[in-house]
Amino acid sequence: MLTLWIRRIAILSILLYLFFSRTDYTDADMFAERVVAHNTFSGLTLSFSIGSSANNNPTTKLFQLSDLQSGGFDLGALRVNVGAGSEFNYQLRAIRLGGDEAFCDSLQLKVTDRNLVELYAGTLANLSLSAVSTDVALRELVFIVSLDEQNEALKNKDCEFNLSFKTYRDNPDETGGINAWQLIHNSISSGS
Repeated sequence: MLTLWIRRIAILSILLYLFFSRTDYTDADMFAERVVAHNTFSGLTLSFSIGSSANNNPTTKLFQLSDLQSGGFDLGALRVNVGAGSEFNYQLRAIRLGGDEAFCDSLQLKVTDRNLVELYAGTLANLSLSAVSTDVALRELVFIVSLDEQNEALKNKDCEFNLSFKTYRDNPDETGGINAWQLIHNSISSGS
């Protein structure tokens, strides 16, 4: 009885082997496809850095100023280095880190391009300047910080702030996506 079963299994195996070896592809596979039209994907290389205007070395400080008197001012300059590729937007803002709030609010700032065309004039605290990377005028920036106010309460005070350069796609306040962000630390103190 056992040999009969073995013969039947052997014959069935041979028949199945012949059947499967002669069969190419079956139609039993399931296949689903969805085509989504009008989508685009693009990428760019982002090379964004801040350098000294004199030698283009990376800069960590723009203003390290002490003993600023009423009526005094100081100059600083930066070069914004952008890489080749698609254009992107960037924003320059001042972020106060510490120090006397009244002193920080009384500091005046002018931002010009290399040809001294004024791009921003106002208080340091309100600095907000946006640009597109292809705008050549906004790649070389000259900063003039001054203390125009005569006020005894502003003596012997200090102000620490960062200049924030941030790239963005649609909105300067957006989060997520690919972006670059550079902070330049600054420190200004008034004299007696």
